[in-house]
Amino acid sequence: MIVVTTLLGLALGAILRNGVVASAALVAVVLLLPFVATVLPWGKEINRFLPTYPALQLIEQLPDTMPTWAAFTVLAGWAVVPLLIGVIVQRLLANRGGAD
Repeated sequence: MIVVTTLLGLALGAILRNGVVASAALVAVVLLLPFVATVLPWGKEINRFLPTYPALQLIEQLPDTMPTWAAFTVLAGWAVVPLLIGVIVQRLLANRGGAD
């Protein structure tokens, strides 16, 4: 979970290009979004795909509701997909000549 959170923060920093905003977005995704999702009628289904739930399942703190490979894939997706978006954003900015 620590590595995924770190990579997610790195990706948010590359996408948003502002450290304070990226930190706030990271806290919102990792800490606030699971609590907000529990209020929604379909919150349990949403929580299963947020980064906290698969991580807790992998360290055996929550009951298994998905196979281990699926929990690992969901958790890895939270690191890989934003990093790919960050790379695309950086390349687009570099091609425009707007890289800071």
